[in-house]
Amino acid sequence: MRKIAITFFLFTLFLMSCEKISSPIVQTVSYEIVTRKSVILTGEVINESDGVVTKMGFCWGTNPSPTLSDSFSENQSGLGVFTENVSNLTYGQEYFFRSYAVDDKGTQYGKTLSI
Repeated sequence: MRKIAITFFLFTLFLMSCEKISSPIVQTVSYEIVTRKSVILTGEVINESDGVVTKMGFCWGTNPSPTLSDSFSENQSGLGVFTENVSNLTYGQEYFFRSYAVDDKGTQYGKTLSI
């Protein structure tokens, strides 16, 4: 019985010492076509989780999985809805875009949409 109690205690101690690492939750909400060459993008940081969002915005390009290595915008930080007016797009070209949020744990991306 004593062995079971010690094992249970050590297991509980182990679980308590594990640090849960969670990242911000960011969503690509929508887009609105303004002209043949411009679009307004809307995103939202829903939860900062364990960190503080220091940057958020959108990345876009002709790559189906755009990253911050492609074209990107940088908006305010923190929680909430944010928008970006993207212009000088090439008419007839398919573009992919998604929102992103950066905290001390890294960069998280929202769902990719295309226009």
